[in-house]
Amino acid sequence: MKTPHALVIDDHENILADIRSRLDSKGHTYVTAKSQDEAEQIIDSPDTGFDYILLDVQIPCRFQSPPRQQCGKNLLGKIRQNAGFEKTPVIVITAYGNDSPHLAVEMLKLGANDFINKPFDEEKVSLEQKIEDVIRASQHQSHGMSPTRTPFPGGQIIFFPDR
Repeated sequence: MKTPHALVIDDHENILADIRSRLDSKGHTYVTAKSQDEAEQIIDSPDTGFDYILLDVQIPCRFQSPPRQQCGKNLLGKIRQNAGFEKTPVIVITAYGNDSPHLAVEMLKLGANDFINKPFDEEKVSLEQKIEDVIRASQHQSHGMSPTRTPFPGGQIIFFPDR
């Protein structure tokens, strides 16, 4: 079985350290980004593929700019529009979910698969459980039919094993 590979987008180093530790413990590999701009560069790379994405809503647009919720919302939209990422599971992670209960609903409408508040509360559902749930649902949904991204001069061709 393939080792799950994640994109983790968060601008707080202590949260990234916690997530890295959790993913290392599970044996998952990952790439991190600290801004919308950095995450877009990773996503736009032709040889990039992820089994899931952890997305903080309140991230900066660029390095050293102030974090804004709109940057995370815009990034989620771009992820869903990017060829090959339409079905990649996205778990939104935020410290603002309790302050704005409508945020979770809004992010789910924008295409997120799940939502979890920071700090991660182990008494409810753990981050690790959320990850396992979205991976399992994604595998069940695709029945092993995930697309293969293949670069070619001038763009990308996406091959789906079933067509």
